[in-house]
Amino acid sequence: MKGIREVSLILFLSSQFCQAQWFWQHPNPQVNSLQAVCFSDSNNGTAVGYYGTIIHTIDGGKNWSVQESGTFEILRDVSFSDAKNGIIVGEHGLVLKTNDAGNTWNSQNSGTMEALYGVSFTDENNGTAVGVMGTILRTTNGGNNWTPQTSSVSGTFCALFSVSFTDSEHGTFVGSDGIVQHTIDGGITWKAQSSGTTKTLSAVSFLDENNGIAVGSGGTTIMTNNAGETWILKQVTENSLRGVSFSSNNNILIVGENATVVRVTNNGADWYRYYPAATKVESETDLFGVSKNTFVGEKGQIFCFNEIDSSWVAQRNGPISKLRGVCFTRPEIGTAIGHNGTILRTTDGGSNWTIQTFTSPNSGGSINDHLKAVSFYNEYNGFIVSGSSSGDGSIPYYGTDGLVLNTTNGGTNWHVKYSNSNAAFNGVSSPSANVCFAVGIFKILENGVYKDHAGWVSTTDGGANWQEKYFTSITDPLTAVSFINNNIGTMVGYNGRILRTTDGGNNWSTQASNTTSNLRGVHFVDENTGTIVGDYGTILRTTNAGILWNPQISGSNNDLNGVHFIDINHGRIVGANGIIQTTSDGGVTWEIQSTCTVEDLFAISFGDENCGNIVGDYGLILRTNNGGITSIINDKNSIISQNLFLYQNYPNPFNPTTTIKYQISSKVKSEKTNVKLVVYDILGREIVILVNKEQAQGNYEVEFDGRELSSGIYFYRLQTCDPASRAGQVFVETKKMILLK
Repeated sequence: MKGIREVSLILFLSSQFCQAQWFWQHPNPQVNSLQAVCFSDSNNGTAVGYYGTIIHTIDGGKNWSVQESGTFEILRDVSFSDAKNGIIVGEHGLVLKTNDAGNTWNSQNSGTMEALYGVSFTDENNGTAVGVMGTILRTTNGGNNWTPQTSSVSGTFCALFSVSFTDSEHGTFVGSDGIVQHTIDGGITWKAQSSGTTKTLSAVSFLDENNGIAVGSGGTTIMTNNAGETWILKQVTENSLRGVSFSSNNNILIVGENATVVRVTNNGADWYRYYPAATKVESETDLFGVSKNTFVGEKGQIFCFNEIDSSWVAQRNGPISKLRGVCFTRPEIGTAIGHNGTILRTTDGGSNWTIQTFTSPNSGGSINDHLKAVSFYNEYNGFIVSGSSSGDGSIPYYGTDGLVLNTTNGGTNWHVKYSNSNAAFNGVSSPSANVCFAVGIFKILENGVYKDHAGWVSTTDGGANWQEKYFTSITDPLTAVSFINNNIGTMVGYNGRILRTTDGGNNWSTQASNTTSNLRGVHFVDENTGTIVGDYGTILRTTNAGILWNPQISGSNNDLNGVHFIDINHGRIVGANGIIQTTSDGGVTWEIQSTCTVEDLFAISFGDENCGNIVGDYGLILRTNNGGITSIINDKNSIISQNLFLYQNYPNPFNPTTTIKYQISSKVKSEKTNVKLVVYDILGREIVILVNKEQAQGNYEVEFDGRELSSGIYFYRLQTCDPASRAGQVFVETKKMILLK
């Protein structure tokens, strides 16, 4: 593969690549893992992380806003010299710069494709970045030009993870194998220092020219008060440490894996280890970055340390329990539900989400209830079901029951209408105010032994009375159900199971799916037309009430969890790794929509043709007000024409190879035309030219190999120039593909 080179295709930043139209609503600000944070003063701070995430605060972290990075690369570190001027570094030599506090971020040419892990700026102009293969880059003009620097580790397999400068001349970097090197001339020369360890050092911070601290794997901590001439080794934990920062001369914060937080005071004399219960951080959550009194980590967690009372304040708002279901009856009115008894309600389109509660009969209360699905007939009448946290095929652990909840006032009050300790429910459908069907799995006592059986419960009087039924011959769980009215419904389950009723559930007939994949979502728009989704990119479609289910090509191998159609043609699907797919032709073609996360998505619901919400892991809620579309505007001097057909690559997402097909139509006037097929990254940088030659009319395909690239969104652009057309008319089309490793 050819090396990446910069191209002057501004259209890929300004016109071809437009904002994704799915945006964060909950929790605030987002849930992508954060790798680093930098505060230029007590109020202005920026954090960066996975999937090109940038968030910014101007009030000390009380409120954070999401900024657009223009990339889905992992952002590793950030440095601000003042409130307005900042630099971010990341994978594949990525460097982003802002001079307006992040309102706009622009890509810079670092001159390397090596991953950059650390960056430090002491003023608007002078900065140093470090990365893998001993990479050291220096700029003296704000990043407009980056110059490689050399040291004894340059060009080796040593990885440099962090760098700290106190002024334009004095700086230190650290890395693998206990590497510590120091400069007093802005990096013209680097001097190796003895760290006293061979363990990886992940982060370094200097308060002034002399006083510094570095941390790393296995709880390694080293300190110096003489610019690194001597380093003193200290260890207070076995957990690997990821970030360190001076908030003042008498206060140092260190963070690491398993929610490790260490505070150092009294010039290094006193060390305090804080535990997850004290920090209100989940015990298995890794923390990566810290600046002054703020630290960040997995699941987008942000906490601020209060030195006055040694307390931590969470700076991300909203429950982070996994959300499994969502239902909107109008664009502004909807309910999202999930694990740990989470119920969220909005009446303003998701601008605000209110926590709703219920009284659980289970031991330990609602915190042990894992809500799996929700269905509202109108804005007032709805049902919620609970199941197991571990999956769709198991009964909840001892002390919990499978529940069905009901509300008649929009969730102001939720009441448990059904409870069974030997049941777990995964799906629910309410075709009218008082009718509900809940599906899942039961444990039935047979000859003294409990055995699994797929089953369901139903009510026609708002939950006052229930019918409880199960299939003696089906031992796999049912996962989802869709009723179009009180009589006609379809439920799906593991191993390609599809069942249909036309008499309100009294009788069910098996329908052929022709797949053994686990089916996880189903939605019907009328009696005849429905779509089912499942594992490994499975999509099934019927237009004759399930007499025949036709497989559709999703272009994805991801597990698909939820599906929603507005009408017979327009629908969306969500699934693992943040995938969102859309169709406008009843599923004949499915396209992947831009999103802002790689977390798993479980359910989707639209209040009208434009306004929809998606829920997923860690309390994630995404919103669109325009159907999730991303506008594409093409070159002023080129058009998309019937002379050119560019197909969606398959598979998509892919790892590591995918096939791109295209067609040169017989409408092209000349016998041969100049054809160019190029792959670009999200920043418009040319990755590889796949085709660049004359080709005749016909169908073509080419394989693209992304094994040398990192996960992310890429674009492939096909251009033909027909010499026989007027002025050599250029025809062009661009499509998006996702590499997931």
